[in-house]
Amino acid sequence: MESSTSSRVLRITHGSIFLYAACFFIQATAFPFLTKSLNVDTVMFGWLQTTFALLQLIGGPLFGRFGDVFGGRAAVCLGFTSACISYGLSSLAVSVNMLFVAQIPILFMHAMQAGQMVITDISSSEGRADALGKLGLSYGVGMVVGPIIGGKLTAVFNERMSLMVASAVCGSACLLNWALIPRWIKKTAQKPQGGESMLQWARWRSILSQPGVFQILAIKIIAGLPLGAFQAMSALIFLDRFQLEPQQNGYVLSYIGFVVMFMQGIGVGVLAKHFSEEKLVKWANFMLIWSWLSFAFITSIWQFCVVMVPLGLGFAAQNIVITSVLTKSVSDSDTGAMLGLSMAVNSMVRIFTPTMGAYMLHNLGFPAFGMFGCAISVCMSVFLFMFWTLPDKHKFEKS
Repeated sequence: MESSTSSRVLRITHGSIFLYAACFFIQATAFPFLTKSLNVDTVMFGWLQTTFALLQLIGGPLFGRFGDVFGGRAAVCLGFTSACISYGLSSLAVSVNMLFVAQIPILFMHAMQAGQMVITDISSSEGRADALGKLGLSYGVGMVVGPIIGGKLTAVFNERMSLMVASAVCGSACLLNWALIPRWIKKTAQKPQGGESMLQWARWRSILSQPGVFQILAIKIIAGLPLGAFQAMSALIFLDRFQLEPQQNGYVLSYIGFVVMFMQGIGVGVLAKHFSEEKLVKWANFMLIWSWLSFAFITSIWQFCVVMVPLGLGFAAQNIVITSVLTKSVSDSDTGAMLGLSMAVNSMVRIFTPTMGAYMLHNLGFPAFGMFGCAISVCMSVFLFMFWTLPDKHKFEKS
């Protein structure tokens, strides 16, 4: 691909991920208030979260393979179309059953994964972690803007208007990507045929058999359990424990987005230029020990905002580097499928963590999230420092 075309695709992709994140967090700000208006209790809210995660788990690998077969443009458009339909259906929901129906399109709502496919296709192996981190910067900007817009719309109009706006923006983004992104951008010389099956079991076995893949995916699953448990209950925690109003809730989510934006876009990029990927994974996990320990003693929203800084850096470094390493495990023609598996791991975590989080919050209280995270991080650090190394093919040592 020509340099000018790559630059254009890069700009469009960053803009698209900004819009996708903004719309997702407009929806995330409005959704708890929609469920509250429909008298959804804590248990049913947990089931909605689990349904979301299960659909993403099933759809992630298929979506990744779809991108390998049909190209990045088709994948981006499928992700935005799914978001458009899901948010639109949610805005019309008048019962709990309709909320569950609105979850169905989430099966292929993976625009961030599609953006990672595009970035992987046009970046070099050595610069991939930094490039993926920069994409996280665009996502983080969306995290900052989205909750503010969602909080304002919900406060001035209602939560249904917020969902309608998110749906309309996603539909428009789909059309723009279809018009502006080339159909095929992978570096591989031979393009897969459109009729190639996305369920080629031999291909999936080959991907999973690459050196170190299972270990890396297991690290991602275990390290993600504490954060997944908190995220599943965060909407209820902000509403009940910290007594946040819709607009205040939006400001807090925007702050989280700013932290993510800074850490992924700047912090990880700087670290990746000076340290090997193996060291980054190990020391990021070590930082999480103390971050989660501090988290256990939070008593105010201001303390939460302070602890989010090291917690955000630890998770940003770990997740971005792991994603980069996984894409280097396979050939260019299979990077979409590998990203799909990586996203499926996140979804797998979110299947179990809502129930886990609800139990912890109801029976053990808010500090249990921090203590659980600290214990997991201690165990992970022992394993990483004593037993784990990256396979040689993944190592790009820094001076």
